[in-house]
Amino acid sequence: MPDNNNQGGNGPEQAGGELPVFSEQIPKEVKEDPEAQTLLKDLKDVPHLFDEYRKLKSEGLVKLPGKDSPAEELHSFFTKLGKPDKPDGYDVKPVDFGEDENAPLETSEEFLTGYKNKSHQLNLSKGQAEGLYDWFTAGVKESHQAQLQAQKEDRDQTNKKLRDLWGSDYSKRMELAKKTAMKYGDDDTKKLIEKDGMENHPGLAIMLSKIGQDLGEDYLIEGDVPGTGPQTEEEKRQQRLKEKYPSMYE
Repeated sequence: MPDNNNQGGNGPEQAGGELPVFSEQIPKEVKEDPEAQTLLKDLKDVPHLFDEYRKLKSEGLVKLPGKDSPAEELHSFFTKLGKPDKPDGYDVKPVDFGEDENAPLETSEEFLTGYKNKSHQLNLSKGQAEGLYDWFTAGVKESHQAQLQAQKEDRDQTNKKLRDLWGSDYSKRMELAKKTAMKYGDDDTKKLIEKDGMENHPGLAIMLSKIGQDLGEDYLIEGDVPGTGPQTEEEKRQQRLKEKYPSMYE
């Protein structure tokens, strides 16, 4: 005898293993999608799906915090996404610029501590904070190396211009400029020349060399010039001869 209780389509599944009856309420374009058909067929086993849901809720479901959530709730949420429990959990190290005195970034312990604290405050994961730090410092190093290379090329070009200008007198004129600077320059000028080299300041080198020529070398060959001591008139004369005719003293 036929079961009239199932007439009208109230059962969980149509005859022949087709889609559940309630799927008739789903738009046609959705039902025709292969992935949707698979999902709908799985829905016939409601008890199993409910068990999976309870398991997911108890073991792996993460509640999304709202924008006004307390700090403790935000920390708990982002910790599950990889944020260290404390700032020291970030592994960032100082950048090595070698012996470069003009390093553009000093990654001191104070700087690193500040970076870790800020990363923790922003709820960054360990991978995010370390990846961002590595990207930033690598870019700084690359930019600095490019700047150093450009400075070297500028120095080489400047040095060539001075050699072309002074020709065979290059060494003599450069030394004369240095002596003039050491005798009449202030402390800042002397430090600049000692640090960068006179050849890196062509305008200054030309000016000081000209001043030295106008004053005469007798005014420059004195004991307060680095590398010299008190000199007699004869020593001064020998010094001038040596500079004018260096081959005679080789």
